[in-house]
Amino acid sequence: MLLSGNTSFCFDNRMSAGVHASVLALSLEVSDFHILIEKRITFMDRVKRVIHCDRAYKMGLNGKNITVAVMDTGIAPHLDFDQRILHFEDFCQKKLAAYDDNGHGTHVAGIIGGSGLMSKDKRGVRLLSGVAPRVRFVVLKVLDRKGNGVTSHVLEGMDWLFTKQGEISGENFKYFSRDDGKCRKK
Repeated sequence: MLLSGNTSFCFDNRMSAGVHASVLALSLEVSDFHILIEKRITFMDRVKRVIHCDRAYKMGLNGKNITVAVMDTGIAPHLDFDQRILHFEDFCQKKLAAYDDNGHGTHVAGIIGGSGLMSKDKRGVRLLSGVAPRVRFVVLKVLDRKGNGVTSHVLEGMDWLFTKQGEISGENFKYFSRDDGKCRKK
């Protein structure tokens, strides 16, 4: 929450770290934005060091040929997900186009496999990428816009996932475009 001016902030302690970063990004002036980016890079770099991502990357492990299912509030088609959203299924409102009316699912997917495309520096280096930046996604929206879940939606999502597991590994899915959230045949 912005208190006064363009650089005074007060955060609600109930917010997650991801929400804090979003509030900062929205509240800072454009000329100050690089400060936020540097802080986020330091945090992301620290996390990647702690879990030894550098070793995995040197071995060529970056998520390529891996599909991850995310059961959360959905996913917003974004440039950092390229054409890697294989499938989206909505168990809450039964919508066909990929969306995230809360933001948490998109945040989680970004941590897992955001490519960093939107955070390139002047040299073209991707600064803010997820842990596995080449992973593909199957996203199941089982939580509502407030992040609450109904047990039946979660169970439906789990059942769907186990039923479709063979199709997921065989890549018999459709890609989502960030432009309109609609399915496109692969």
